[in-house]
Amino acid sequence: RGCAHAPVAEASSGVKDMQSAEARTAAEWPALFDALAPRLKQMHGFRDDVLRNTRSNLVNGIPILVLDALQNFEIAFASKGLQATVGWKADAIVGKRSLEFLRLKPDTMHDMLNQRAWAEMDCLKKRVLRHVAGAPYPEAYIGLVVSSAADGLPFWNLMDVAPLETSPGGRCRYLAFVLLRIEAPVPKAIFHE
Repeated sequence: RGCAHAPVAEASSGVKDMQSAEARTAAEWPALFDALAPRLKQMHGFRDDVLRNTRSNLVNGIPILVLDALQNFEIAFASKGLQATVGWKADAIVGKRSLEFLRLKPDTMHDMLNQRAWAEMDCLKKRVLRHVAGAPYPEAYIGLVVSSAADGLPFWNLMDVAPLETSPGGRCRYLAFVLLRIEAPVPKAIFHE
C-alpha cells in the first residue's frame, strides 16, 4: 500500500519552470493515471471501459484531483469526471491550494468522523513532504467524508487519497484524490442547508 509508480519527469529549472503546474500535469496525466489504475480496479472494482474513459479524461470518467507536493499542494489537474459527479468544473478549481471547496463546515458535534478524515488527509500531505526529504513511502488513505457539491448540497464522499511516485524508486510528488460519491442522504442533524 505504498506509492503507485508513474514515469513522470521532475520539474526542471530555468525557463521551463514558467510552465504552469496545470499544463505540466495535464501532459503527465496518462502516466499518472496508469500508476493509479491498478488501485482503482483492485480496490474499487472499476470496469476497464470506465478506466479507459478516465485515462482519456472524458466526462463519464472517474472524478480525480491531482495535487502537486512541490507546488504547495496546488491542484494541478482535475479530471472531467469531477464535473459530471459533483458539478465542479476543472478550470474553476485547478490552481487552488486548498480543498475547502469540497469541505462542509459542521453545525454539530456529529461531524467528528468527518473532521478526523480530513485531518488524516492533511497528515498524508505532511508525510509526502517528509518523503520528498527522504522519509519512507507514505501509505494511501481512504476515508468517508461529507463533501459539498457545486450546488452546495452535501454528499457522502468515500475519498481515496493515493501518493504517486514520479519514477520507480523515486519520490512521491503527486497526491491523487479520488472522489467516490455514495448515493445516500446526508442527515440534516449533521449539516443544515
